[in-house]
Amino acid sequence: MNKKRFSPFFCAQVAVEKVKYAFDSFYIYTVPESICDFVKVGSRVYVPFGRNNKSRVGLIISFTEIPDAFGYKKILALVDSEPVLPPNLVKLAVWVASRCFCTVYEVASVMIPSKIRKIPNTKKKEISTLNFQKENNETIHQNPSLDTVSNIFKNSEFELNQNITNVQHKLCSDLDCCFTDENFEFEAIRIINKRISLTQHQQESYSKLKSWFLGYSLKPALLHGITGSGKTLVYLKLIELALVLKKNVLLMVPEISLISQAVDTFTEYFSLDFSIFHSGLTAYERCEAWEKVKTGEISVVIGTRSAVFAPFEQIGIVIIDEEQEPTYKSESSPRFHARDVARFRALSENGKLLLISATPSVETYYKAQKGIYELSVLNKRFGDAVLPKPMIIDMNLENKIDSERQISKTLIELINKKLARNEQIILLLDRRGFHTLIHCATCGSVISCKNCNVSLNYHLDTNKLTCHYCGCCTDNVFSCPLCGSDRLCFTGLGTQKLEDELKKIIPESKLLRIDADSVSSKKNYKNFFNKFKEEKYSIMLGTRMVAKGLNFENVTLVGVICADQSLFYQDFKSYERVFSLISQVAGRSGRGLKHGDAAIQTYYPDHPIINLASLQNYEDFFKNEIIIRKSMLYPPFSDICTVGFVGLDEEKTFKCCKKFCENLKKVAQDSFKEIPLRILNPTSAIVKKAFGKFRYKIMIKCKNNKEFRFFLRCVLTDFEKIRKINKVFVFVDMNSESVF
Repeated sequence: MNKKRFSPFFCAQVAVEKVKYAFDSFYIYTVPESICDFVKVGSRVYVPFGRNNKSRVGLIISFTEIPDAFGYKKILALVDSEPVLPPNLVKLAVWVASRCFCTVYEVASVMIPSKIRKIPNTKKKEISTLNFQKENNETIHQNPSLDTVSNIFKNSEFELNQNITNVQHKLCSDLDCCFTDENFEFEAIRIINKRISLTQHQQESYSKLKSWFLGYSLKPALLHGITGSGKTLVYLKLIELALVLKKNVLLMVPEISLISQAVDTFTEYFSLDFSIFHSGLTAYERCEAWEKVKTGEISVVIGTRSAVFAPFEQIGIVIIDEEQEPTYKSESSPRFHARDVARFRALSENGKLLLISATPSVETYYKAQKGIYELSVLNKRFGDAVLPKPMIIDMNLENKIDSERQISKTLIELINKKLARNEQIILLLDRRGFHTLIHCATCGSVISCKNCNVSLNYHLDTNKLTCHYCGCCTDNVFSCPLCGSDRLCFTGLGTQKLEDELKKIIPESKLLRIDADSVSSKKNYKNFFNKFKEEKYSIMLGTRMVAKGLNFENVTLVGVICADQSLFYQDFKSYERVFSLISQVAGRSGRGLKHGDAAIQTYYPDHPIINLASLQNYEDFFKNEIIIRKSMLYPPFSDICTVGFVGLDEEKTFKCCKKFCENLKKVAQDSFKEIPLRILNPTSAIVKKAFGKFRYKIMIKCKNNKEFRFFLRCVLTDFEKIRKINKVFVFVDMNSESVF
């Protein structure tokens, strides 16, 4: 960097670690001449912070000039020889922080692999010995305004739109000159293992997406197709196009269990190297993948939610498979949704975002219907395959025959027929464990977790009682802890109990159970699925991890046990979740030449959601659901902001929640009357106590725009300065995927 540019008045704006949200800002530090040639946006630096000038790590966000350097502290030293984040990810960190109500450094820390993020102790000791006497009399200058972030990137989205449009016009004009059939064929041969052949329906869908990808449009696109329609081949063809054009590709799947299948599919068709990003990687594996992407050695990343922060210099296309899945939303700070982050990255880096699903989220499909997203549809299964024949089994009638059995006689008969033909079966039960409830028949008390307000689950393999919230395990009990009675009732159905029952009913069957208890590592996922694909097992029983993304041609029966268990959950998305889960798992049946069946056990056989899901009729489901959402003012007609309060003392936590609600209403009434709001009164969380802490919440129906975020930031900032609430943790979650 040019030394002349670094006059004594040239400074860096730094996001500092371990700063409370109320005090998060871009602190200004002067840049010493000794490091001016090396310091860049995205560099980590040591800075003196606070009254005691304690050394802290900061991230350089940008550079600025000031008229007078007097009173400003100096950067002490560089942490790394090279910037840890490229400029585009620094900008992204600022954007995420402004929308997730957290600090910029907190977001940056999530982006950086732990091995790089950790600073050697020797380096810290060297910095701690520096003399701060000169700085002790100086006071740090900072921008006190609450909307610092928006000032730095003022009107960024509008400016981005204009700049990207100009670049796209130039790019497309260049493509007209160089994008010839000969060039395409030559490059395709170099990167492709196997030619991707499409049916007529797939080709029509691909042609539409190809025009979108090469065109001027900045809109995201939705590829909506029924299960088994061949959406994978369509997006692989689009990946081929992107790679031929030397663009970077990010392919995201909702769960680690689907990584191996995505990798196998990619390597079947492409000969390029790629990197994998997910939380199950070791520190070394994550660091190695990060470095390869950052240096440009790798142009393809396959991963889960965290992959959205892959350090590409520029994104070509982001593909989010099964975009409706709640796992794309982070439940810890920063509470971002990968879909939103991907959309911003695509917009700011002149890339494209493609969402894929057989059962898209109501919000996504609504935007596609309104023209906010491009829409491409596949409504016919690949080849000669047809949708499975649905069968709804009324468990009220089945229980009259045998009330002890959890799996119906009708389903057992179907399983036996399929096994006689050497065909395979997938059974879904979205509850793990053996018994899910233990209660005392004498006093009625339930055996609950000491840390959480939830019942303990009995696990047969360990003979332990386990909490599925905090993971706490205790020995099995034989008498009531409250009254001492030995009349304990073990009830409820989990995957372990269903496995035990099936082995007794069909002892000759080869049964594979897949849930969080049986699958302990990423290698287990792949081994289990490969063994099932090789037909070493005839029945696969599991939780929701068997419901999506799997493609086994010999599976001709899917059975759904307890299909209605989530229908009446306290969540406005409960119907959507049940519909999606049943539709997705039913779609695993009949994907080859053999016709399939889908049997759904329920105590509510006439419920419209159960019936629509069995038919995989998404259009009618959406028409009904959107009416309910509009009448109740739920997304996509509003945003739901949850302000959560967590503390060890229940009384203090509730008082804190109540006080915040009063402040919220007062500030809204006094200074933000023009903002449309519906503030609901404080209530306890659905699980009132978890991990030993009490939980309360305030829900706000709002419009997630700049004005609302500024309003909430004002209230949060003022509230955090109250010392009495120090022991209560306050967080904000916008459009949470799970009810707090």
